[in-house]
Amino acid sequence: MKQSCEKLDISNIYGNEVDDSFSKLEIYYDLKIEYELFTLFQNPKFKKRFKYVLTAILSNRYNNDIYGKEDISEKCRDITAMKFKNINNLRIYCKEFYQGHKKIVMLEIIYKKSQKINKKLKNLLETIADYQYDFKKN
Repeated sequence: MKQSCEKLDISNIYGNEVDDSFSKLEIYYDLKIEYELFTLFQNPKFKKRFKYVLTAILSNRYNNDIYGKEDISEKCRDITAMKFKNINNLRIYCKEFYQGHKKIVMLEIIYKKSQKINKKLKNLLETIADYQYDFKKN
């Protein structure tokens, strides 16, 4: 069964700064995290860091302190994490898709308590690695 997602309106974050580079990337969020995600956007510190993370993604810079692949298992090879260490060690786990151009779906919001990935988190990430989505134009 396919999961439901919505496209994130990046212009709400970047305002007038949105340019052609954004045509190469689409950011979506799983509807199950919608409330928590938009609650986070009320925090100026989160919004500023999120903008910084998106800029790194747009420039295709994988930096494990900001945004990077989670080296957990072969099953999780498309799972990445947006890292907000300054906000209670928050992680937004994502899955990357390549259909015409890069699409990133934000799947889970986790407040990590340690650097290691415990068994519970590993199982969660392996589960979300199997998620599939229909990408619709908004």
